[in-house]
Amino acid sequence: MNTPEMTAMREWWYGWQKRTQIEKENLFDTVSFQDLTMKMRAKARYRYAREIMEGKNVDCDWHGSNMASNLCAYGSPYWSDFQELFPHHFMKFHYDKLPSEHHEMAAKIVVAVNKLKGGAWAYALCLRPDYPDYEKHPLRQKILTELGCQPADYDATANLMRTILQSSSR
Repeated sequence: MNTPEMTAMREWWYGWQKRTQIEKENLFDTVSFQDLTMKMRAKARYRYAREIMEGKNVDCDWHGSNMASNLCAYGSPYWSDFQELFPHHFMKFHYDKLPSEHHEMAAKIVVAVNKLKGGAWAYALCLRPDYPDYEKHPLRQKILTELGCQPADYDATANLMRTILQSSSR
């Protein structure tokens, strides 16, 4: 489900600008993670056609799956099957970087964003800090409703989580 609101949000995701135009086109032209994987496997077969014709053993399925995996963080909110396949996790070493008073709220945020659909995890944890109208965004309201907490409490923990995730992926 590609809503105009979600498409407009892409440019505000951390790392989206680092994707090549070809990678972005591959993402825009898929409807599910499975679709992207099949497309990348076909691309790998095309890329390694010469090696295959020469009788070399090239695992195009592995190469294609690997290419798809490298793109999944940037397209997953747009794919209907992503949240069933890959729930978001905030790893133990990430929790260790958080102040202890934020551990409980961070765990609640991870549960909430995995429960909600429509790119909630990407909105909560991959968004760049300068996103316009952050406070008014419907996904933020859904997350706050799901959590049942004060916006300031959510924002304090989500901002720390976002900073940790974005700095560890560089």
